[in-house]
Amino acid sequence: NPILNDGGFLSNSSIINIPLTGFYLISVSCYFNSTEERVNVGLRIGINGVQQPEISASNYIRGLSDHNESSTNLCALYSLTANDQISLFFAQLANSGTVNLTTPGSSISIVKVT
Repeated sequence: NPILNDGGFLSNSSIINIPLTGFYLISVSCYFNSTEERVNVGLRIGINGVQQPEISASNYIRGLSDHNESSTNLCALYSLTANDQISLFFAQLANSGTVNLTTPGSSISIVKVT
């Protein structure tokens, strides 16, 4: 579950509600592990259930020679309205298999810049 420390944000395990209209810098860091070979997960930010065009796909896991972990990061600036809902979308980009998003090691940061 997200850990929220200030600013009136409301969340459940999959959605964060924006409290005030403004520009927000959203930064996401995802730490993955897997024993599958040649897996990669795409990450996109969602606003009100709509995937945004930016994608992070830099977390290739070889799955051999103890290369079982990877991470990906995405940072984007959005103009948001009060009560907009932020979520994350994940997609298979390489071989299929189970890839685990782990905590600690993963985080989301939402900062109102104006």
